[in-house]
Parts: sequence; structure tokens; C-alpha cells
Amino acid sequence: LADLRQQLEAAGPGDSKKKIADLQEGFRAKLAEVQAAHESQLTNTQAEHKAAHDTLLGQYTTVARDQAIDAAILTHKGKANYLQPHIASKARLDDEMSLVLFDGDRPRMGSDGKPQTVDAYVAELKKDVSNWGDAFHAEPAAGTGSPGTQRQPVMPSAGSQEPSLGAYFVDQ
Repeated sequence: LADLRQQLEAAGPGDSKKKIADLQEGFRAKLAEVQAAHESQLTNTQAEHKAAHDTLLGQYTTVARDQAIDAAILTHKGKANYLQPHIASKARLDDEMSLVLFDGDRPRMGSDGKPQTVDAYVAELKKDVSNWGDAFHAEPAAGTGSPGTQRQPVMPSAGSQEPSLGAYFVDQ
């Protein structure tokens, strides 16, 4: 291209119009060839960047989805090996990068009319004991038992006739 340009600039008034026209045409053809190569290379580079972007976005989406699901499962004392695959199959990130649960092609709606959160869905599953009871850890029993079943230590009084064994227990 540089050689053609130098030849075109070096052409003077003594050169024929045909030679000058041929040099101009060669310059234009070479310039079009370079521009086409540049466009092709630019298109390939853009395609590579888009593929890399899509791959990273897919990885981010998976990690963000799984972290939100794991946090909800942990909060509700669920078993991840049961719940994670089920919830992950329903969860997708929307255009605003918010996690949305779907039933088929429709977003799953919460009681407030907004898309249901993963936390609310896990809580709903936990309440459905007949279908999902095995997917959650059992809650420990609360309380200390009924009154009257506890044994209380009794210390003998100093002037009592009872044998001195120290403290002993009496059912109350």
C-alpha cells in the first residue's frame, strides 16, 4: 500500500493519464482489501469477546443462584443434597440479575404479588412435611418436660434423725 502511494505521488505531469488512473485504481483496490481484512478481524475479535462474556455470565449466574439457594437452605436447616437440585431447576436470574423462581415458563409469585424469593419457597417446602419432611433436619424438642417429673436434691437438716448420706433426691 505504501509503495502504491509513493508511485502515485511520484507520478508527474509527464506520465500518461492511463498510468495515473491505473495507480489510483490499484491504490483503491489495495485499500479496500485492507479494510475488508480489518473488518473480518474485528468481527472475529468481537465474536470471541462475546463468547467469553457469555461464558463468564453463565458462570456468574450459576454461582449467584447456588449461593442464594444454599443460604436459604441453611437458614431453614434443610438438606442441600435433597433441595439444591429441585430449587436450582426452578431458579433463574432475570435481566436485572435478580433470582426468580419459575413454574414452567411463568414466574412463581409470592403472597405479596411479587416474584417469590428462594427463602420463601424453602420455607413453603419446609411446611409441606408430607412431601418434603425428609429434606429438612428435625427440630429439637422444646421445653424441660412436665412439672413434677424433675428430681430435686434434698439436704438433711442438722437435727434430723435421717442417716447422713449427704444430699439425696426426692421426686416432686
